[in-house]
This record gives sequence, C-alpha cells and structure tokens, in this order.
Amino acid sequence: MIERRKMEADFFANQPWSKLGLDPSRVGIDNLRIFMQDLLDRHIERELPKVRKDVAQLLNEINKELMDLGTQRASPAQIRMYLTRIGTDFQNLVRAGVEGLYGSRDAFFDEFNGEKDYHRLRTAVHMANGRFANYMRQHGQKRKIVSAEGQEGTDSDTDQILVTEEQMSAWIKKIYDRTRGRELPGNYNHALFGELFNEQSSRWADIAREHVTTIADLVSRFIQAASEFVIKDPSARDNILRIIVAKLDENAECAFHELCKLLDDEAGCPITYNYYHTDSVQKARNKRSRQDLGTSLNNAINKDWNGRFHVSNSSDEISRLVASLQNYGVIVDMEARACYEAQIEPSGKIRSRL
Repeated sequence: MIERRKMEADFFANQPWSKLGLDPSRVGIDNLRIFMQDLLDRHIERELPKVRKDVAQLLNEINKELMDLGTQRASPAQIRMYLTRIGTDFQNLVRAGVEGLYGSRDAFFDEFNGEKDYHRLRTAVHMANGRFANYMRQHGQKRKIVSAEGQEGTDSDTDQILVTEEQMSAWIKKIYDRTRGRELPGNYNHALFGELFNEQSSRWADIAREHVTTIADLVSRFIQAASEFVIKDPSARDNILRIIVAKLDENAECAFHELCKLLDDEAGCPITYNYYHTDSVQKARNKRSRQDLGTSLNNAINKDWNGRFHVSNSSDEISRLVASLQNYGVIVDMEARACYEAQIEPSGKIRSRL
C-alpha cells in the first residue's frame, strides 16, 4: 500500500503532470476513493426520498392486491366467509346497476359517456329500448309509402320495401283478389285483413330478436365488469363467472322462448281490445275523408264552376255543391273501394301494437 502511494507520487511528480497544477487532494487512488464516496453519499441522499416513495407506493399496491385476494381460504369456514363477502358486494353492485342507484359505487359507475356505458345497466337498457321503439315505429312495416317519385325500391339499411301510393294500392288489390270469399262486392273479409297485417308485420320477428340479443349482451357485459370489479382473484372469478354465465345463457334462452310465444300469438288472426286501434282507424278515415273532400271540391270547381267558385246561402246553390261533391267523390269500382277501406285497418292495428 505504501509502495503504491510512493509510485503514484513519483508518477505525478514527473512531467507533464508536474506542470499542470493539479489539486493534490484530487490526485491518487485514495483521494479518488474519498471523492467517489462523497459523490455517492450525496446522490443517495438526493434520491433516497424518491426511492422511499416508490417503495411505499409499491407496498400499498401489493397490500391492496393482497386485500383484494381476500383472507386465507384454507378451511371450509374461511372459504364460506370469503364467498359471503364477495357475494354480498356483488349483489349490492348488481342491484345498484339494475335499480339505477349509481351513487353507491362511484368507482364503478363514474364512466358512462365512453366504452363503459353498460356499467349503468338501467340507463343503457332504457336507451336500447328507446332506440328499439323508434326503429319499430319508423321502420317496422315491411312496405312503407314514400311521397316522392323515384324513391321506391328497397332500403338497403332497413330492408324495407319503399312503394308509392299506387304501388301499395296494387299490392292490396292483389291480396284482395287472393282472399275473396262469400262477401259482397265492395266488402272484405277477415282473411284480407289478416294477410295484410301479417305481411306488414313480418319484419317484427327479426327486429325483436335483435333487440333481445342486444339486451342480453348488455347484461352479459355488465355482469362481466361487475365481477371483475368485486372479485380480484382471477381463479375465483373464473369459477364463479362460469356458474353465472351458464345461468345468464339459460335466462336468455327463456327470453327468446317467451318472444317466440308472442310472435306465435301475433301470427294468428289479428284481434285487439286496445281503444287506440279504434282511435287510429278513426283518425285515418277522417284524414282520408278530408283528402277525398279536397279532391272532390277541386274537381267540382274546375269542371262545374269553370275554375271560379262562389256559393251563396241559397238552398239551390248548396244542393248543387253537394251534388257535385257526391259525383266526384264516389268510387264506382266496388273492389277498389274495398281495397281503399282495407288499407286503413292494418295501419291502425300496427300502430296500436307499437
């Protein structure tokens, strides 16, 4: 050691080191050791609080994971206590989601306007039901009358058949001819009404099945997220989810089975005791009457009054007007009249069901 120090002193005493004016306290292995030790101490002193903070954070995370895993489950009693705890937490969370009590678990229900909309299950189901109702009301009928020319065809988005008023009348006339029975000309029987209604409502089955699938998917994703929130142990969660998913699949099958019952009932002879059906039919007939009256009045003005219309309070003028309206408002073709009336009934029936 002494010899090494003597060799270092002789080395730095020779040129060119002797002329550089080196600080003697920074020259040599011993001085370098002291300097590095001091540098290391300062670095440790500066970084130690950060290390302590990181260690404390990691310790908290590990403790949280250990708490999430639950207590020791070596005996049946311990397993029973663990299952009781997570079962209670899971039930409370699911009840909050089903009943719309979102303030009880803010950490689970705080994200709604994003990919986790299904966390607020009741709200998500309400929104899905609203979309279903609007779609059924706007696109539930297989054939839909469009007002503008050139719009007829098949809507690629909804698979609806878009027809004009004339095309709809021609289709009804075709069904009318196919369902003729013992009724007198100008009348129609229940078979015509049934076929029109069943044809117009034929899309309901697919739309309803898609809606049930949507709701089942919302419930499935909600249960999956709730189980991940409550049960942190992957092994326990997978085992419990296997039981829950089997029950969910069974309930979904029951929902589809119930839907099939409703669809089978709808496929029978149409009947309703809903007052809204009568109201809808009456409104449709009043609308048709106004349209017919307007058409008859225009024809009477153009043909009987030469485009200039004026009626006094005299009984002769009023009788003349009534006669003109009757002449131009009568549908002579009895079959056309029956089809004309038959078009109103299924529309009212569909509205009452929707």
